[in-house]
Amino acid sequence: MRELKIPNKLVEELIEEDNPFPTVFSYLIEEIWTSKEKLSDYFEQEEKAKEFEKFLQDSYFELFTKELPKHTSEKLNVDFDDQKLVVLDMLSIREAVLLKKHLEDECYKVKLDYSFSAIPSTTQAFKKRIDLPEKKKKYKFKKINNFQEFPLDGDEEFIWSSFPDKWLESIQEGKKVLNNQENVYKDTEKHLDEILNQIEGDELVITSDHGYNVAKGAYQFPLAHSDQKRIKDIMGNNRSIRDIEVDADKLVSAGFLIRYNGYLMAQSRNIWPIGGSYSVYQHGGASLMECITPKLKVKRGNK
Repeated sequence: MRELKIPNKLVEELIEEDNPFPTVFSYLIEEIWTSKEKLSDYFEQEEKAKEFEKFLQDSYFELFTKELPKHTSEKLNVDFDDQKLVVLDMLSIREAVLLKKHLEDECYKVKLDYSFSAIPSTTQAFKKRIDLPEKKKKYKFKKINNFQEFPLDGDEEFIWSSFPDKWLESIQEGKKVLNNQENVYKDTEKHLDEILNQIEGDELVITSDHGYNVAKGAYQFPLAHSDQKRIKDIMGNNRSIRDIEVDADKLVSAGFLIRYNGYLMAQSRNIWPIGGSYSVYQHGGASLMECITPKLKVKRGNK
């Protein structure tokens, strides 16, 4: 894989901007997640995403400790009068870049924008942020838990699918590999097609509650074993915990964890050994690919 060339002036531009994320997002979709003939080669660009994130952490760490948490409190910007909302649980920017091209090939008009998870980057925190119980009362809502059978009435205003989360969570448990990202993406593409075939309306917004961090050594920041042990003593097997009577000041100062709004979270691509059966595709921390989520604005074209 070619070495990622990051211009030094990029950091100066980010620091000067009131909101650095339009520039960060553009770099992610234009320089990191670029088109490849093979899906396997496409997902191997995770290494470039790691290099970019390491560059930002070393040169502009406030992006993770201040800017990213600040923007995760933004409201869900959807006009339910004209748009239907589809939330695909755990969909990340990676898959959204591919979905944009797929939908355009299917004659949809698509704009790929970005949104944010909550802090921590979990489903429950996102549901609380958007006040899901109130949304379910106000708009016709459908939850999809079974991807093989989910008949829609067609006039739903808000659809929440448990996929690709359920597929990603079951790709790998510990060292046992059960599936791969390529197959999960293909299934996600088919799943979205089925939703779009059933739902009415000319305009839709497809987004996610959070993305995910790929907890493989090649895609994470190297940490000394002593530091990994210190973090695990505090965090256990979690990427986020309640910040209650926890002495984590040194880990926060060292840049391993961030503290925000009553939580301690893994900062960026810092991971530590986790015991037992676990998923490699994790969320709950404060990294770019967990917290910056895709927002596909879809209009029906000639379909």
